Amino acid sequence: MDISLTGCRVHSQLAVKKNESIGLLIEVPGHDKPLYINQAAIRWANNQEFGIEFIQMELSDRQRLHEVVAKNAGPR
Repeated sequence: MDISLTGCRVHSQLAVKKNESIGLLIEVPGHDKPLYINQAAIRWANNQEFGIEFIQMELSDRQRLHEVVAKNAGPR
């Protein structure tokens, strides 16, 4: 949910705490391979939603993230 170049909002049954560090895969419609975030930090958590800041990812995943965000932004 609400993905950007620096992070996203997640809706999940997973119980997390602020400042925890996690890795995650993000399925992207129209792409065969998910985005892999090597390291992300939980910046806030509220019930079943939490905010993640992307800390570390491979360059190829960073480039695909740029494409996804640009595509979802639409025309300006």
